[in-house]
Amino acid sequence: MKKVLIIGAGEIGTAISKILESKSDIKIHVWDINPKKCLAEEKLSEIVPIANIIFLCVPTQCLADAIDQIDEYISSTTYLVSLSKGIDPDLMIFSDGIFPKYAPRGVKWGILGGPMLAEELSKKSHTVGVIASHSSVLRKFIIELFYKTHLSIIESDDVKGVAVSGVLKNVYAIGMGIAAGLSYDSNTIASLFSASFVEFEKLVQVFGGKQKTALGPAGLGDLMATGLSKYSSNRSFGFALARDKPFLKETEGGSSLGGLAYMLKKKKIDPPKIFSAINKSVKKGKKVKRIFEPNLFINQSIFIN
Repeated sequence: MKKVLIIGAGEIGTAISKILESKSDIKIHVWDINPKKCLAEEKLSEIVPIANIIFLCVPTQCLADAIDQIDEYISSTTYLVSLSKGIDPDLMIFSDGIFPKYAPRGVKWGILGGPMLAEELSKKSHTVGVIASHSSVLRKFIIELFYKTHLSIIESDDVKGVAVSGVLKNVYAIGMGIAAGLSYDSNTIASLFSASFVEFEKLVQVFGGKQKTALGPAGLGDLMATGLSKYSSNRSFGFALARDKPFLKETEGGSSLGGLAYMLKKKKIDPPKIFSAINKSVKKGKKVKRIFEPNLFINQSIFIN
């Protein structure tokens, strides 16, 4: 019997729990900082030591604290897997940089990425996730864990690429939401999506990821799902921004823009055009059409060079 602990009973944590509860050889424990979200009130000191794997379904800014909170209870054979897709605002690093700093030495960890909108996972819509880890043993464990569920898993050793892709797709999804909010036609939105992906692909490599990752489910696949789906909070944020309407929910795309801009500046790289337009639009917060629209008509050389 595999023992699975899910930390964070939000939308994605709940969706992962629902997927795995159908398997008879898995015992699931769910813990949240808000006890009202959990069916059973269990102590981390009791459930962490017995867990074979711990899914960390928390925002990136909470990831370091979550690991720190369970650090003393983690067994050396327990796997840690993050579903966070953002940047730590204090450390200014992607999620893959948090584990070496906070996870106990020797504990194997990974990042689960790809097009996994929680609402669609809960409806049992089929999709493909990507488990990225330096440990082939962990990758194999995750593949077997989700075997014969509607979440098929493929593996990757490009941890940086999957981590970076998860952040960038949220940012560019805001841009797709802005375009939808400004009522652009399909041709215009398709052109924007294509140009956005050119930037996306280059930025993944700038930050140390592989082009192959950008072209796969963790990159292009996740960007398409997040940028075009009605369930995407980042797209909805962009849509509300374009309509000058308030959006009360904080999104990882909006929270990551400042960190990404800082990292690019540190590398002495000018932010690409669409990225800059999204960043300026989010900072301004209203009447974004004049900022955003000029960036739709991009020199076609972007698709060649």
